[in-house]
Amino acid sequence: MSIVKKFISFVLCAILCTIMCSAVFATSTPIITISNKSDVPSNSVKIDISIANNPGIMGMTFSIMYDSENLEFVDLSRGYISAPTYNNLSDEGRIIVAVTEKEDKYDNGTLMSLIFKIKDNAKPGKYAITLANHKYEKYADSLHNCFSNSNQESIVPTVKAGSVTVEKTCENSGHKYSVWSVTKKASCTETGQKERTCARCGDIEKQEIPITHDFEAEWTVDKAATPSEDGIMSRHCKNCDAVTDKITFTYQEVEDSKDPDDNTSSDNNISSDASSNGSNSSSSVSSSDVSSSENNSSNESNSSNKTPIDNTVGAKNPLSAVENTKDFQENIKPNFENNNTSSNTENSAEQSGNSDNFDTQSITTTTDGDKDTTTDKAQPFISTSMGMAIIIICALLSIGMVVFCIILIIRRKKAEQD
Repeated sequence: MSIVKKFISFVLCAILCTIMCSAVFATSTPIITISNKSDVPSNSVKIDISIANNPGIMGMTFSIMYDSENLEFVDLSRGYISAPTYNNLSDEGRIIVAVTEKEDKYDNGTLMSLIFKIKDNAKPGKYAITLANHKYEKYADSLHNCFSNSNQESIVPTVKAGSVTVEKTCENSGHKYSVWSVTKKASCTETGQKERTCARCGDIEKQEIPITHDFEAEWTVDKAATPSEDGIMSRHCKNCDAVTDKITFTYQEVEDSKDPDDNTSSDNNISSDASSNGSNSSSSVSSSDVSSSENNSSNESNSSNKTPIDNTVGAKNPLSAVENTKDFQENIKPNFENNNTSSNTENSAEQSGNSDNFDTQSITTTTDGDKDTTTDKAQPFISTSMGMAIIIICALLSIGMVVFCIILIIRRKKAEQD
């Protein structure tokens, strides 16, 4: 028991000594802090270098490192210490500072202050300012011989680096405009105007909104067709006399629109042919699709033909009444088809994206050449079950080994007793 007590006492003494040494080290290690500032180019910033937990320092010689490409050193002013001697090596971005006191100084606070000017061509970003050895080429950032007391003992401080942050401006990063705001709406006779403001410099950018018409969906007959002259139709603006999509139509086209029987026979033949082809067992699915699409196109053609053209001046004709005219098909219809195609493409892409998201939640498919391997969520469960089985088997084997060893020990003790 005495040995155990001595061991415990030794451990407690070691812990106590460690705590005391840590406390003494903490109280004797100075902390030098460099401030952080931010501003825009062409302005000057003041960086303070302060000390805390000062154990007593008499002499110091160190380097202040800064980014000379974006910062320009202007001046150094003393704090509570004596007037320092310094040398600015702008090419290296380093200021060598030397201070010698008559005795140890235990003051805490600002040692010195630095004035930097942010260069006009400075790039936005954060640029560090820290301390290094005065013999930077040899010792770099090590400060082991930079601070000392009156007993010529070296003091190594803990340094918290500072920085100068160059903010973004219109000169180095461009304007930062807000969203467009309409100050004057466009009309049929006058242009509108919109503007946006830069959040950095307040610059206002203005832009003209072109004249905007609100055209009707129907075509208005401007001139009726006769057997000897073509008629004219156009879409009129609701608010002014402007027109668009002007087309011509013949008297024969007006008469044909009243009797659609001549245009439906061919469509019906296509529909019946597609339906008869759909009876083949080898292509039943694709043929039925073709038949349905042909029937739809036939119905659309019939419905359009069943809308006759009103050949009266001032009459309003819907799209279905004018889409079979020759001039409409050559000049207007391509624009309508492009608009419909783009909208259908967007809708199909959106639906495709939604379906992809749904499928990837439940099934993951990997393609290797012509082979497709499909893995669902059951695979992680299977691997987890196999892992649990292996763990259980290993545990049972371990228990068996322990029991076997215990039996051997018991038998050996019995043999020794006999």
